[in-house]
Amino acid sequence: MSIAHGRGAATPKGRLQGWAATKLPCRASFLHVEPSRFQMANNTISLRSLLEKEKLNGINFLDWFRNLRIVLKQERKEYVIEEAVPNDPGPNAPRADKDKFKKHMDDTLDVGCLMLATMTPELQKQHEDMVAYEMIQNLKEIYEGQARQERYETSKALFQ
Repeated sequence: MSIAHGRGAATPKGRLQGWAATKLPCRASFLHVEPSRFQMANNTISLRSLLEKEKLNGINFLDWFRNLRIVLKQERKEYVIEEAVPNDPGPNAPRADKDKFKKHMDDTLDVGCLMLATMTPELQKQHEDMVAYEMIQNLKEIYEGQARQERYETSKALFQ
């Protein structure tokens, strides 16, 4: 995956520069962020408890990923794990482009912190310098074989 370098852009190794380096990625200190930063509006139901029940430990990747998608879909942030971090539009860009970029960066921070908070400490250490999209790509690569094996075992059990 090639990611453009520049202010607010991620490097190919997942390291961040410029604006994004000060805002992203979320480190273990995210646990001290005000709770209101992660709460839904008072009139909606938060599904985040789905992820809080069991931390991602590798063995449960498929269930964890399914629950993550449910939560992000409700919060309208699913795009963050489906799209790479965009390039900073720059100071001369139209206001709409700047606003869209800022929203994406803010949502990326929220989702990244949520993901890290729901991982075991070992996985947190491996992914703390990545943004949400890169975390998911890396986790899929690591656990892709596991998913295939689980589908095979399930199919085998059903058809015996």
